[in-house]
Amino acid sequence: MLAQQEPYPAFVANRHWDVMMANAGLVRAFDWLRDGVKPHGNILRQIFDPADMRPFIENWDEVAGDVIRHLHHEIAANRSDKVSRALLDEILAYPDVPRTFETRELGTMPMPLMTVVFRKGDERLRFFSALTIFGASRDITLEELRIECMFPADEETAARCKALTAG
Repeated sequence: MLAQQEPYPAFVANRHWDVMMANAGLVRAFDWLRDGVKPHGNILRQIFDPADMRPFIENWDEVAGDVIRHLHHEIAANRSDKVSRALLDEILAYPDVPRTFETRELGTMPMPLMTVVFRKGDERLRFFSALTIFGASRDITLEELRIECMFPADEETAARCKALTAG
């Protein structure tokens, strides 16, 4: 799946949002955005840390709100998961995180699709991002994996991803 997503970004993460695998499209796009700054190995830390991807996410409130709903939902479904609870506490401690993120929004479900707009200078990369979780798997390890594929939402983003591939 990751190879088929090229030249557009995709990654596999475990249930604690640690990146297990990423395709070259993700590496190229994020390296371009960050000018080579070494990322966290965890998607939530990347999104919430102001020294990582956060400054490049133009619609940060929307993206952060969606991923926090996912994390709250996972904690509610597995109350004994101390790692997820500790991760929630950690990301809530980053600066300027809205207090509303501290509590779960009852009756709301995380969305399977999300729009993400990355910005560097005057250039934007617009993606709609699809998150796949294998919930009906017979293999517990597979069930805990999630695959996120980012699809270009406009021609400029598609062209930029292709240009990054060409070097």
